[in-house]
Amino acid sequence: MGRRLLERLRTTLGVSAWTFVGVSAGGALGLTYAAMFGSSLSGLVLASCRASIPANSEDGTIYNPALPRHPALLSALRRVNADRLNSRDERRLIWPLLAERVEVVSEMLDRGVSINADRRRAFLRQRADLFPSMSSIAVPTLMLHGRHDPSVPLREAIAIAAALPSGSLQVLEDCGHFPFAEEPVLCKGALRAFLANL
Repeated sequence: MGRRLLERLRTTLGVSAWTFVGVSAGGALGLTYAAMFGSSLSGLVLASCRASIPANSEDGTIYNPALPRHPALLSALRRVNADRLNSRDERRLIWPLLAERVEVVSEMLDRGVSINADRRRAFLRQRADLFPSMSSIAVPTLMLHGRHDPSVPLREAIAIAAALPSGSLQVLEDCGHFPFAEEPVLCKGALRAFLANL
């Protein structure tokens, strides 16, 4: 559904081709859009993107019960579900668990950065493996991924970049799940260099 809406937006705006930037679930949307409407793209930028949904509970992420942040995540999710918290309060509970540089999260929340909670929950309920369609995505693709992302393991980003015919990966060493917030200077530099070469 989302990929068709994106394509309708592009044609309504009269843009012949554009570069799509997607973070986290938005990156997965970018992959599905590129697989269906690759000729509409001049470039694709994916950050903290997962191509296998849902997460494997043993894959080295926060969803693995053996890892230190997992109990805090379960507690936060229980509170969100029990108290039916609004999306701002939900973000305040969960987002700090996903960042390597936690101070960045409060700045993001203060600026009003958000994701629609209902859309996020719907995305997490999906079952998908986007890897089979990747060989058809010929558009130049830059992947930005935090080495310490507790939500999407680095090996997933490495596999995505390898599966894309024109994929490249930049690993951000001191970063978790929010590269544009946690490492804005590095991300802007990588994005500028990528766009200059399209």
